[in-house]
Amino acid sequence: MRRFLMILVPALAVLGLVVAVGFADRPGSDDLRAKARQLHHRADELHAQGKQEAARELAEKAERLVREAQEIAERREREQDEERERAERRPHRPRHRPPRDPEHRARLLEGAAEHMQQAARRLHAADVHELAERLDREAERIRHELRKRTHAEEHRHVVVELREEVRRLRRDLDQMRDRVNELFERRE
Repeated sequence: MRRFLMILVPALAVLGLVVAVGFADRPGSDDLRAKARQLHHRADELHAQGKQEAARELAEKAERLVREAQEIAERREREQDEERERAERRPHRPRHRPPRDPEHRARLLEGAAEHMQQAARRLHAADVHELAERLDREAERIRHELRKRTHAEEHRHVVVELREEVRRLRRDLDQMRDRVNELFERRE
């Protein structure tokens, strides 16, 4: 998939440039409207000079440009609306993220290690020993990391329990101090 995208993205960029260059010499609706205004102005000048036929031809040409500009603007608007609708219809696909739950992640990794070892057994049976050994080593590395994490998790629970016990003992010690201070104050 990544290789496909590495080929597709530059190809689309080149296609975009080709399309842009191909349409660069074609006037947009604003250019056509400006040209139509110029032609109307020139037609008014010709009419004032008494050149009715030339003025009529320029006015007709200006009207054609105005219609063409309107068609271009409407086509662009339709294309933008269609693109917006396509974007809205496209399903939102969240990027794949590894699971946050450490137990679920550990089960997935353990399953992957098991599959690797099964594949290694099949490769050994097919006399592809070098690749089989690499898969075995990788599966063992994954299991070793899982054991380290499990061990760390077990110790983390012990540390949490010890911290809670220290908090409880401090609270009890503070209460005992307060009680002793009360007793000393009564004696005095």
